Amino acid sequence: MSEILIITGIVIALGATLVLLVFGIKQWHMRQNVKDLPMRYNEWLVQYKTKRGYILIAQLIGIIIGIIGLSI
Repeated sequence: MSEILIITGIVIALGATLVLLVFGIKQWHMRQNVKDLPMRYNEWLVQYKTKRGYILIAQLIGIIIGIIGLSI
């Protein structure tokens, strides 16, 4: 059972990291389009921080699941 939790935690954490990589590249291109418009830039920045926060939470959940698997 502990091996399953460890592997699941690692997969979730690595999956979230890959999503963050792809998301960061995509958002960098979007930022280039809106950086000259202050209103659109602020709107983009709020959405970026929110989505990045969700990805961070997914990474932390994966790490916590992995730690639980190690402690069992």
